[in-house]
Amino acid sequence: MYFCLSWLHYGCRSDAPPASEVVARVGERVLTKAELAVWEAALQSEPLTNEMRAAFVHRWIEESAVALAARDRGLTDDPWVAARVEEITNQLVQARLWEIELAALPNPTIVEIRRCYQDRQNEFIWKQTRLVLDYWKSDKWAQLETKAQELSRKRSLQPQPGELEPIAGGRLEAFENSGLAPEIWAALNNLREGQVSRIFNIDGSYYLFQLVQRNKAGSPQNFEAVRDLIAAVLKEESHKRRIAEFTLQIIEEMRKQGRIEIKVAYEGEN
Repeated sequence: MYFCLSWLHYGCRSDAPPASEVVARVGERVLTKAELAVWEAALQSEPLTNEMRAAFVHRWIEESAVALAARDRGLTDDPWVAARVEEITNQLVQARLWEIELAALPNPTIVEIRRCYQDRQNEFIWKQTRLVLDYWKSDKWAQLETKAQELSRKRSLQPQPGELEPIAGGRLEAFENSGLAPEIWAALNNLREGQVSRIFNIDGSYYLFQLVQRNKAGSPQNFEAVRDLIAAVLKEESHKRRIAEFTLQIIEEMRKQGRIEIKVAYEGEN
């Protein structure tokens, strides 16, 4: 079990929490119930136990005590630490600057998205044949046989005794290399839209499929299917342009102010 503590704040707290909210304290650094709750919320994949909470708090105390001991030795002024603090600070302030600058950019309009779809349609094609399938799953062959007849006749049949249980199912997308056995893929790919497959035995359960839609490899993707993707592409391109323009702008301004001096010419520059 590994516990990530790096996100917890090191140092003094100017807004000391009430004693009832404190879980542990090392020097002037405290671990609050709210911070413990944030850690617990991040572990959604497994149930929490008191032992896990105790281990987390113990690890927090260990790291805080070692950090306090290092500070007591004056290591915050150590050149190695100072250089890395400056490096990390530079990374953080750059990231925050881009957040601020890029947040001000407008989202692509529907007109821009449609224009991109029309101008770059060769980019938005199906790389592989895509099948949209409705499927039903049961451990009873007869139940799916009745379902197949119902689908073929396009009307409900009177269920037989023992067939009253609901049939599990849903809709899925399948591609040639998506994990289906080659013989199953071949059978499904040969269906006409609306046609019902034979019943397959897959891993001990019975499956029935109906082809809803086929998109052949190389065919254009429907606009609605790629609308969000195109919006994301345009937004990323807009961000890259803004970063390049802003960077060039501030460099030119700082060069005029004498805050940037280049001792060695750029490659290819006379």
